[in-house]
Order: sequence, then structure tokens, then C-alpha cells
Amino acid sequence: MKGIIVTGHGNFASGIESTMKLIMGEQEKTVFIDFKEGMTNIELSENIEKIVKKIGEKGVLIFTDILGGTPFNEAAMISTKYENIHVFAGLNMAMLFEAIDCREEEIDTDRILEESKNGMGIFKIVEEISGESDSDGI
Repeated sequence: MKGIIVTGHGNFASGIESTMKLIMGEQEKTVFIDFKEGMTNIELSENIEKIVKKIGEKGVLIFTDILGGTPFNEAAMISTKYENIHVFAGLNMAMLFEAIDCREEEIDTDRILEESKNGMGIFKIVEEISGESDSDGI
């Protein structure tokens, strides 16, 4: 089983952790690292690398909040030192759930990204063209 690390600015990671636990329960080899105000990029990098060494014997998926942000950049630098580390940016819950579901298999990064896209949408109210309604209520 591949390890999973979630990191991001502020309380991004701990917020994702809270949601994940509510929906999926505690997950083995899944660690959340907040990049809090006052923390240096070196401290963040050391925290990420320590976890990679602890849970990464079969590989690690690292998920971050913003492409090009400090958590992403530090994770990307760490990934150059180890084999079988994949770094993603723009984490949403659909992406994380897919990663958790498929981390026992060979990692298909395209599949994880596609599920992330499938998890996005927008609600729009569509007005009837005729202005008349067949319904007797709401």
C-alpha cells in the first residue's frame, strides 16, 4: 500500500483530514501536514521527508493545495530524491478518495486526475423556455 501525504497552506491539510475521516474513517498510511503561518519552507520540507521515509516503502502520493505554492514546490523537490513518488496539486475530495481506493494497485496518475475533474461541477437553475410549468408545486 502506498502512503499518502496531504499538505497545504494554513489548515488546508487538517481540514481535508477532518472531511476524509467523517466520510471514509481513519485511513492507514495517510498523513496530513499543515504549512502554518511562521513555518519555514525548510521545516515543511523536513516534515514531509520524515513522513516519506516512514510510510514510503511502496511509494508515496503527495497531494497539495496550489500548483507552484511552497507545499507543492517542496514536495516536488523531495520527489526528485526518491523513486515512486507522485506529487499532485489542486487536491479535492474526489481526487483523494480515488487515490485511497487505488493505492494498492499500480498508480494511474491520469485516472486520479480524471476523478478529480469528475468531482467538480456547478449548480445552475434552468428556466423553462415557455415560462409554463407542468408541476403543481415547487
